[in-house]
Amino acid sequence: MSTQLKFMSFNVRTDNPGDGINYFFNRFDRILEVLDKEKPDVIGFQEVTDKMRAKLRDALPGYTVQGCGRGKDYHGEAMLIAYRKDEVELISLENIWLSMTPAMAGSRYGVDQSGCPRMFTAAVLKHHKAEKPFLFINTHLDHEGKMARYLGAVQLVQYISGYTGKFVLTGDFNAPPKTPEIQIITEALGYRGARDCTAGLPGTFHGFGKIPEEKRCQIDYVFSDAPCTESYMVEDTPVEGRYYSDHNAVCAILERRIIMAQEKKPAVDAAMGGVKKSLGKAADVASLKIKLSQAKTRRKNAYTRLGELSYAKLRPRTGDVPEDIESAIAATVAEITELTQTIVELELRVKLLKAGA
Repeated sequence: MSTQLKFMSFNVRTDNPGDGINYFFNRFDRILEVLDKEKPDVIGFQEVTDKMRAKLRDALPGYTVQGCGRGKDYHGEAMLIAYRKDEVELISLENIWLSMTPAMAGSRYGVDQSGCPRMFTAAVLKHHKAEKPFLFINTHLDHEGKMARYLGAVQLVQYISGYTGKFVLTGDFNAPPKTPEIQIITEALGYRGARDCTAGLPGTFHGFGKIPEEKRCQIDYVFSDAPCTESYMVEDTPVEGRYYSDHNAVCAILERRIIMAQEKKPAVDAAMGGVKKSLGKAADVASLKIKLSQAKTRRKNAYTRLGELSYAKLRPRTGDVPEDIESAIAATVAEITELTQTIVELELRVKLLKAGA
């Protein structure tokens, strides 16, 4: 069996009184209209201040709203997540800063980053009818620093790679589709079938209608390695001059595989029968675990090297930097992909041997 979940990335624009008629509290009813019409199962909000967070929580009783501010005091703009209480439950939650010290509230990469700290909110969620959870991440990359955005994207890839189940990543990435900070997400996670579910959508940032359609850029995304059946941009026709935001919300409908308890054993047997037959009975679980540990260590080191190369790519060249950084990055991504495939295979073999295969 399968079920579909609708995911939304929604930059609601911070509460800036200078926006006049489009000040957040003047257009809040329009935001609620969008949410009521679309009825997303899981939402990634960006640019939500403390007052906005309280307003959303009060107005969305059918959702659980989670997340903290990006500042060092845990206040300020938040990358909130919201999920329908009748569809999804929370397993775990983390707030991670995009920096060399991700557990330190308010920390930044520095380099060419703006004065704004950047972060992501990560939740392991589970559909009520599903046996396995999935990872949901919501973020907002820097609006000024190309290097800061790239380093943030690398950090997101590293985090996602540590999770073996399906993932969904939403956010305002402040970069169009063909930029390195966007391409590295699908390239580095391509081994697990990751894709830009919103590929091909029109430009999503319009500045409250001030930017002509032909000049608008897509900077809002939904990425996932789950099957995507549909994606679209939510139109924003102003009502008496009021837009719902300066960004268009984007939605992706993803398919979640549900395996009922009584179906599990035959389904697993059918999928893994060929693998089981190919495994030698003399395989040693302890030996496999050693190889698994070594592969994970090598992958961790490769991710560290990828971060260093990514940083070096955008700064003045030094004697320690390879002449062809692009080739070095591509080789490192290929190594990570190969190691990840090895890790998946070893983990499967260990599970099968423990099960008496």
